[in-house]
Parts: sequence; structure tokens; C-alpha cells
Amino acid sequence: MLILGIDPGSKITGFGIVGEENTCVMYENFKLSPKMDFADKLNALHERVIEIITAFHPTEMAIEKAFVFINATTALKLGEVRGSLIAGVRNCTLPIYEYTPTSIKYSLTGYGRATKKEIKVAVENILHTKINEKGSDATDALAIALCHIRHLKNLSQQNARNVTNEHI
Repeated sequence: MLILGIDPGSKITGFGIVGEENTCVMYENFKLSPKMDFADKLNALHERVIEIITAFHPTEMAIEKAFVFINATTALKLGEVRGSLIAGVRNCTLPIYEYTPTSIKYSLTGYGRATKKEIKVAVENILHTKINEKGSDATDALAIALCHIRHLKNLSQQNARNVTNEHI
């Protein structure tokens, strides 16, 4: 199982793929030129996510859920970015899962208000990998993928307990 994590952004989008045994397969900060028309940025993101899926064949995708912004224009742009990425993933028929920033932080650190630095340290410790990208977007994408893996493991453990309890 390979999980593609995506931290969407209109300037930089983080991508990361994590394997089931907490192996770091890839990560990148995909930077969009400020000179690009916004529609071209959306197209570039759409194409990039399809390229990553074609190259690495992840089995599922996890993305950060949108949260409320004070600035409506920023919120709308982020929604369009997420839509472009989700459409690209859906074209490749991957299941899509969403996680709030708080749940991602809590999953990795046990604290829903963890700092960017605390998240980076947690991701590096879990993956036994030094993240060399500047900025936190790629790190956040890996954190999102790890959150999803932990969610799947928790569900699996709950199902195993339920089956065991039914046979008692």
C-alpha cells in the first residue's frame, strides 16, 4: 500500500508518498510561478498529480481538509486548488480521504496544536528520513499520508477487536 499525501496551496503544493511500513517513497514542494495565470496554475497542479500517480502508483490519497479563513479570496483559491487536485486523483480512480489540520497534528504528536517544527521532527522520526526540502509543504504532505496510514491501522485494530469480541 502506498499513500499519496497532498498539502494543497496556490503558491506551493506539497506532495509525499509513504509506504505501509512507514517508508518514505518520495516528497516534493511543487512551486508555481507567481507570473502564471491562476487557471494555468490549476492545470499545472492537475497535470503534476497525474504524473506522480502514473510514476509511483499509490493506492490511496489523503489531502488536508479545507478550514475557515478570514480572507474569503484565499479560501476560494484554496478550494479551487483542492478541486483541481481532487479531480486529477479521481481521474486516476484513487480513493480520496480528507483530514483536518488538527487531526493530522494529533495523529503524529498527540497534540492537535503542534507547531510546524514539531510536525517536522515527528515525520522525520517516524520515517527515519531527514526532510531536505525548504518549507513545510512536503513535510505536511508526508504528515497527511502518515495520518491516513495510522487511521487505517486504527480501523483495522478496531475491526479485529470487534471480530474477537463477537466470538467470545
